[in-house]
Amino acid sequence: MSQVLHASDWFSIRTNAKGDEYVASTGDEVLVVALTANGDVLLSIEPSAAFSEPTLILPGGQVEPNVPDAEMANRELQEEIGYRANQLDFLGEVHPWSKYLAVRTFVYLARDLQESSLPGDEEYEIGVEPVSLLSFETLIAGGRLRDARVIAALFLARAFLQRTAFNGGTDAANPTATPTSLHFIDKFDEYKFFIEDTARLSERRQTVNNVYVAVNTILLSAVALLITTADVNRWVAGMAAYAALLGGMAVCLSWRQLLQRYKALTGLRFDELRKMEDLPEMTGCQRMYHVEDRLYPRDGEGQMHQKHRRNFSDLERQLPNIFIGLYIIFVIGTAIGFVVGA
Repeated sequence: MSQVLHASDWFSIRTNAKGDEYVASTGDEVLVVALTANGDVLLSIEPSAAFSEPTLILPGGQVEPNVPDAEMANRELQEEIGYRANQLDFLGEVHPWSKYLAVRTFVYLARDLQESSLPGDEEYEIGVEPVSLLSFETLIAGGRLRDARVIAALFLARAFLQRTAFNGGTDAANPTATPTSLHFIDKFDEYKFFIEDTARLSERRQTVNNVYVAVNTILLSAVALLITTADVNRWVAGMAAYAALLGGMAVCLSWRQLLQRYKALTGLRFDELRKMEDLPEMTGCQRMYHVEDRLYPRDGEGQMHQKHRRNFSDLERQLPNIFIGLYIIFVIGTAIGFVVGA
């Protein structure tokens, strides 16, 4: 049997059934993620008795007997940040410290906020700080947001909104939920998607280069074989060689045009990735496309300086020109050979 070692209105401490471990309890609580119309979460700034410094937390409080959790959530909103929610969604239940703390935290998402205040029981003034739900990780990285319950609640809220957005505005786990008007896409995930898409585009471009190099190699080998073959009528061989040479040059022109299109597509993606690295949501990340500016400096308008403008795409475009040059040499050489042979 467990034994109660201490009990008060605020918390209790008891041993477990074996009597060798302590279990603390402060009572179940609600925690509310209050979301504004522009996608900001309203965090409250309150003093921390444990760490003697202001802390960022979410509105919330202990559950009271015979009071519905949703009603408690709205009451805490009005007491702490001066709003009430016309729409409340239950996000889930978290346990702050499952092994030793017998507390359940019920997390709610509050939307469609309107100003409404109730007197609270705090003896200090509560500050309110709006924080973007898309970039609250910057507060974690900066050491301002450390409360595990709050961090878990924010991730739950963002995942819920992403899930409802991708299911046409309804929660797949709760189809009767009111559709959300806010469609959140994590900017870092979007950035990673464009990185991967750009890499796939570069791989396709390399495949195109390999195919065209192989085709041109085959054509040049065929031309050389036709020119040097003695068993075939040299006029027939010459005409076939000229046809292959002209076909090869046409292939090279098509190749060069395709490389120009790939350059435009990859250039567009690189420019957009640079813009994404400047977004507030990317603060604290290593901005690799900006780091490349050390090698390829840009002007005030973001354009690469003239002396650095030749890039890998420009070098690739020289390959078709090289093959065209080889075809021209073959044409001239073949013509001279026929004149001399005649």
